[in-house]
Amino acid sequence: MTRLKTEDIAHICTGVASYDREFSKQTGKSMLEAAQWAFHKRIDPGAWKIAVVPVNSGAGVLSGFCDSVAGVLRYVGCNVYITDGADVAGLSEAYLDRADIVFMADDDEFAACGLTFRGHSSNGSATGIGYAAGLELMRGDLDGQEVLVLGAGPVGCAATQYLLSKKARVFIHDPDPQRLNHVRQTTAGRCIPAPDWSQRTFTHILDATPAARILTPDHVTPDTLLALPGIPIGADEQVIRSCCDVLHNPLELGTIAMLVQCVPQH
Repeated sequence: MTRLKTEDIAHICTGVASYDREFSKQTGKSMLEAAQWAFHKRIDPGAWKIAVVPVNSGAGVLSGFCDSVAGVLRYVGCNVYITDGADVAGLSEAYLDRADIVFMADDDEFAACGLTFRGHSSNGSATGIGYAAGLELMRGDLDGQEVLVLGAGPVGCAATQYLLSKKARVFIHDPDPQRLNHVRQTTAGRCIPAPDWSQRTFTHILDATPAARILTPDHVTPDTLLALPGIPIGADEQVIRSCCDVLHNPLELGTIAMLVQCVPQH
């Protein structure tokens, strides 16, 4: 989770309910409902005991991160707590406490893993699917619609696969040819490379890059729907004002999508 900073998540616990109301106005569904829509399942969040385990490897525990993850999960009705121990001690504590799921993150990975069932979710793929579903819900139908995906990492790959499953025409760009080739292989070549993306406008854009202000007002129109899972976000206030609607939060939707992807159908 190297791109998140303390200031990015400082107000998540106190603001999650307000943001969820905003999200519902944009999409017609709460974040939990949107995640269930995306993964085609209904879950009972309160059915699971969840442990959030601090991890000290690499840069160490980001201040407020565990509290923010626990706060989001608690908001949707989960029985969640933060372990006293960290790293292996925290994981062992969760196991001995008979936790069903652990959420834990280091510099490279934020994952949810089932302890009492074989469930798993990675934040990258869950976030990509969650945001792609949000874009779909804002639009209503993506069949035949052109969607630009910026970034072919885990978030962009997952978003691309979801969008293709909804019969969107997906244009994708990444400056790394190996990443671009990988996403094209995993989608059987159905996505369209877009080396000239900056020379035109799109009405649907999902920016999954870590590049700040990659988008300019020339890339959007008053009809553009913009989904911004990347941190830092790739649009400034002028770009955001130039769009029809913008979907962005630093942690909330991805965490809820991880929960839904990880647990069994209710």
